Amino acid sequence: MNNYIVQKGDTLYGISKKFNTSVQSIKELNNLKDNIISVGQNLIISNNNEVNPLECIVYTVKKGD
Repeated sequence: MNNYIVQKGDTLYGISKKFNTSVQSIKELNNLKDNIISVGQNLIISNNNEVNPLECIVYTVKKGD
């Protein structure tokens, strides 16, 4: 998984091409209902378009890990 901060001029399509994934995958991972994104927004991007984003696990590193 990658995190990406939306920059001025970014679109979901452009971000999907940059990370070799699909717009749908980005939308599902980030619970987006439409294609609207905002500058500064943090998006989770799947490293592997083959993985079903609904099956991905997000883990937050804890002290001592």
